[in-house]
Amino acid sequence: MTISGHFVPTTDGNLFATQFGPMSKHAVLILPALFEEMNLSRAVIAKQAQALASRGMGSVLMDYYGTGDSEGELSEGCALRWRKDVVAVGQWMIGQGVQTLTLWGVRFGALLQLDGQTELVKQLPVTRQLVWKPITSGKTLVNQLMRLKVTNQALAGNAEKVDWRGKIRQGESVEIAGYLLSETLVASLEAMHIPMDEPLSSLCWHELGSTTLLPAVDKYRLAWPTHQFFALPSKPFWQSPEIFDEPDLNEAVLKGVGIDA
Repeated sequence: MTISGHFVPTTDGNLFATQFGPMSKHAVLILPALFEEMNLSRAVIAKQAQALASRGMGSVLMDYYGTGDSEGELSEGCALRWRKDVVAVGQWMIGQGVQTLTLWGVRFGALLQLDGQTELVKQLPVTRQLVWKPITSGKTLVNQLMRLKVTNQALAGNAEKVDWRGKIRQGESVEIAGYLLSETLVASLEAMHIPMDEPLSSLCWHELGSTTLLPAVDKYRLAWPTHQFFALPSKPFWQSPEIFDEPDLNEAVLKGVGIDA
């Protein structure tokens, strides 16, 4: 099984994409998490992508503009630009002979995928969707970042109360956990949410790290009765630098992309 890196050209700069296995008529485009969760989850995703390749299903793990090995600065990124990135990489895959796609969103990637699915499905031949532990609201993600900033300031001995979101709103870029956040980026995140509208293609939702579906997730299951929802008690690899593989997820991923395990 071969792993290869490619730079996909766009009008904003080159996007880096990691390809696992050869492309076939149907392939998987992986939309990763964001910020540190992208780094922490990369090894587990790569293992799963290798497992897919061993079953004849090629996949591509993309880096959004300003993240990973793609060109640009994170502070210049936003949801609209990143959805265009997904389309660009998907169209590049079509150029490699792919005819239909499974979109596989991880954490923020799942939010980006479902928030913008109308545009994505219109421009790409998406026939299946898999999502891993989706962040259901961009406001939730932003609030977590703001709390992290306050905690880090307190640990550094600075007890002064600061309205960090207000500073960003006024045009100041603020560094949080090594990432520089701008108003354009943060505002675009806050506008994102997973709508209650039914998915436009077959969806499999994996609620990782859980034995049950919480009410915030179960409402989607009830609203989308023809789609699949599973609670999978995996380790929270997107939060821990110590987890590099989750073999118990292999069977679920295979089924999620349409391969009989």
